[in-house]
Amino acid sequence: MNQYYVGMSIHSRIRHKQHIRGQSQWTSRAADWVRVYRIQVETMAEARVLEKRIKACGARR
Repeated sequence: MNQYYVGMSIHSRIRHKQHIRGQSQWTSRAADWVRVYRIQVETMAEARVLEKRIKACGARR
């Protein structure tokens, strides 16, 4: 699968494991997810803004 997943989570390591185990509908299509980059922000509001900016650029690159 030649795609990137962009998302936010309070517990990113746990969320990453859930994706690998297929516990998420969208990411269950692939079992080889690799974390490429992680950004830590202070608030969920800040995380939402950043996530929208990244997704607006196109995550399929």
